[in-house]
Amino acid sequence: MSKRRPYRDKNQPSLFDFSNNFTIGTVNINQGHQSEPDGSRHELSSFEFGLCQILKTVLDDASKRERDPLDRVEIAIRMSKRLGREITKSHIDGWVAMSAVERRIHVDSMKILCEVVNDFRPMHYFVEQCGFKALEPYMAACAEYGAKTALMERLKTESKNLKDQMDDPKLLERLLSSLSQGGEL
Repeated sequence: MSKRRPYRDKNQPSLFDFSNNFTIGTVNINQGHQSEPDGSRHELSSFEFGLCQILKTVLDDASKRERDPLDRVEIAIRMSKRLGREITKSHIDGWVAMSAVERRIHVDSMKILCEVVNDFRPMHYFVEQCGFKALEPYMAACAEYGAKTALMERLKTESKNLKDQMDDPKLLERLLSSLSQGGEL
């Protein structure tokens, strides 16, 4: 009878697999030099870096405005109520910290943050980085009006072209011939 080997996940290291690299803090003992701490600017993509900057600006502007100024604590309280989960000042600080790569903002949190401070620049940045244009509601209404006007102009041109074709005497003869023979149009 053969002995069964226990199942071992290939991605899980064995207790007997040892590494020669030991790290304490940010100093690699074996290499003897400073390594980059986790969350350095070099680990942020340009998108994340820009989003952090926009979020920081929006939060700073919200705290400095004359009407209903909001500090990060008040923003966190209002966001928590709207989201139904706890958001703390530490969360918000982590979202804007250039050194906190692991603290990314959730999209639903970003939406609620924008609504709480009534400033949608972070959402605009997000959308425009994806290649789209973000429009204020009044601008969207103007764009929709322009699109419908362009569509109406095209329909007018096509209708005119069809009417011009109907004025062709050969078309009228074929139509009368088809009707007199009891056929369909």
